Amino acid sequence: MKKKVSYYTLQKWLLAGICLFVLCSLFYSNWQGKKQDRIWLDDYIKFQQAETYYEQQDFDQAYPLYKQLADKPAYEQSVSLNWGIAQILKDRQKYTEAVVYFERIMEAYPAIVNNEIFCEEYAGALAALGDPKAEIFRQER
Repeated sequence: MKKKVSYYTLQKWLLAGICLFVLCSLFYSNWQGKKQDRIWLDDYIKFQQAETYYEQQDFDQAYPLYKQLADKPAYEQSVSLNWGIAQILKDRQKYTEAVVYFERIMEAYPAIVNNEIFCEEYAGALAALGDPKAEIFRQER
């Protein structure tokens, strides 16, 4: 003979299932949040190291740190990272590569063209390549 399950019993099991689901979701999101915090902290420390090297003009140490961070999708539009890379590449006379990073900045933040320093640096890299845009770019600013 089969036992008949009462409506009240079903409600209790449903409530227990929902509570279990909520608790598991909370534990999982807490675990994922802590994992993400560790990643961001590691990235922040790496960025601070790169900035320190950059300020000390130790570009050989700064460049790979900037590059590692700029290659991550979360930071590919970072003005600070792209600026650091562009300046280092320009200093190394790798103007074609530097222009790519200057243009990344312009793509992400079009208003940067109102920044005089940015315009000078970008136009300088273009001029070093013999790009006629450099003169047009300087005249418009």
